[in-house]
Amino acid sequence: MTRRRKWIVGGGAGFLAAFIGTVGPWPLDSTPEPEPEAEALSIVAAEGQGLQSDHASSEVERFSAGWAFEPFAMPDGVPLAGYGARRGAASTGTSPGEVLGARSVTMRSGEGQLVVVVCADLLLVNEPLADAVRADLREIYHELAPVVMFTATHSHSGPGAFGEMALEELIAGRFDPLAFAELRRALSASIRASIESIDAADYAWIDTDATEFLRNRTVKGGEVDGTLEALVIRKTGGGDTTPPTAVLALFGAHATCLSDENLLLSGDYPGATVRALEADARIDFAAFAGNCVGSQSTQAEGDGRQRLQLVGEGLAGRLTEALDDLEFRSTARLSVREFELPTPDLQVRIGASWRLSPVATGLIHRPRARLTVMRIDDRLWTGVPFEVSGMLSKPLRERAIQSGLSGLTLSNFSGDYMGYLIPDELYLDGKVYESQMNFLGPSGGTFFVELMRALLESQKPLMDSFDSL
Repeated sequence: MTRRRKWIVGGGAGFLAAFIGTVGPWPLDSTPEPEPEAEALSIVAAEGQGLQSDHASSEVERFSAGWAFEPFAMPDGVPLAGYGARRGAASTGTSPGEVLGARSVTMRSGEGQLVVVVCADLLLVNEPLADAVRADLREIYHELAPVVMFTATHSHSGPGAFGEMALEELIAGRFDPLAFAELRRALSASIRASIESIDAADYAWIDTDATEFLRNRTVKGGEVDGTLEALVIRKTGGGDTTPPTAVLALFGAHATCLSDENLLLSGDYPGATVRALEADARIDFAAFAGNCVGSQSTQAEGDGRQRLQLVGEGLAGRLTEALDDLEFRSTARLSVREFELPTPDLQVRIGASWRLSPVATGLIHRPRARLTVMRIDDRLWTGVPFEVSGMLSKPLRERAIQSGLSGLTLSNFSGDYMGYLIPDELYLDGKVYESQMNFLGPSGGTFFVELMRALLESQKPLMDSFDSL
C-alpha cells in the first residue's frame, strides 16, 4: 500500500471513529435502572414538603382571578408543527371560523403570589420560548413577576417555525425568528392582560370521564386515562347579576384529527372544544390544555374535520352538563413551586437498537427536567415537560385520591420538551413510535412514577385545613 493510500485509509478510519464517537450510532443501552436517581427523589421530597409548608402556613384568603386571549398574527405561510411528513411545507391559511392564539388564566389568594396558566394553540412550548416570556415578565413586574404554568393544546396543525434545533425543525419547519417573536409577543400579552383583569372570584372543579372519546394508540385495546377535568372560575367583584365565567379544560388525547395532509392552521379538536364552550351563554371564556396524551388518540367516526367537531362538542357538552351542580369556593390557599430535577441519561434512538452518542444527545437537551407544581386547596397540579402515557397517569390519579387529595392534575409541555414517558415494559419494542421518542431510557416510566409518588407522599397530611371550609 502506498503512503498516499495509507493516509487516505487512516484518515477515513479516523473520521469514521470520530463521527461515531461524537454522533453515533451507538448501541442502545437497554439496561434497566430500577431505582430512580436518589438526588431527584431528594429534591422532589424537599420541594414537596416546602410546598406543603407554604400551603399550610398561608392564610385562607379571598380568591381572585383574571383571564385573557391574545390571537396569533403569524407570518404568511408559516409551517405547521406536528408531522415530519409535511417537510416544513408552508401553511395555506387558517381553517374557517378559527382564531388561534394564547389564552391565560391568572390566579391569586389574597395578596399572595400570582400564578398564571397559559394555554397556547401550539404543539408545545419549548424552553427558549418559555424563557423569553419569563424574561418579558421580569422586565415588567420585576420581583413580583408571576409564576407561569406553560401548557399547550398539542395541536398538530398549529403554527411552527419556533425551534432552532434539527429535531424541532423536523417536526415544526425551518426556524423563523419572526414566527418566534410573534409567539413570544402573544404569550406575554395574554399573560399581562389576564393579570390586569384580576378581580374577586369563586372557583370550582369539574372531574368527569370521557373515555368514549379515547383509544390507546400504543397498545391496541390497552388502558386509557379518560379524565376530563376543568377549573371553572366566575368573577364576583363586579356585582353583575350573571358573573363572567371561565372554563379551563384539560383532556389527554393527541390533537391529530387532522392529518399531515392538512396545511390550514387549526386548533384541531381542542379548538372545537373551546368554541363549543364559548357558545354556551353561561361561559364568557374558555381555554384548553393537553394533559397525559402520551399513548392516547381521539376516537370518533368520520373524516378528520368531522372527528374534531364530534370530539370537541362532546367534551364541551360533558362539561356544560356539570355547570349547574358545582359548589364554588370564594377563598383559597394557593401555593406554587418551580424546580429542576436531574434525570437518567438521555437516549435519542436511531431505529430499534441504536442511539445517538451521548455527545450529540447532550447538544439536544441536558439531563434535567423543570417542573411546576401548584396546590390549590386540596388539589395538586403538576406541569411536566413530557408526553405522559395515560397508562402511567391513571394509577397516579387514583393514588392521589387515596392520599386525601380531591384530584391530581397533570399537564404536559410545561415550557420544555423531553419526549414521551411510557411503561418500562414497552420501551424495548423499538417498533412502537412512543418508545422511539422516549428519551429517558428503559426505566423512564418508573423514574417518573416514583417521583410523582414522592411528591404525593410529601403532601401528607393533606386534609387538616379543609374540614372547616
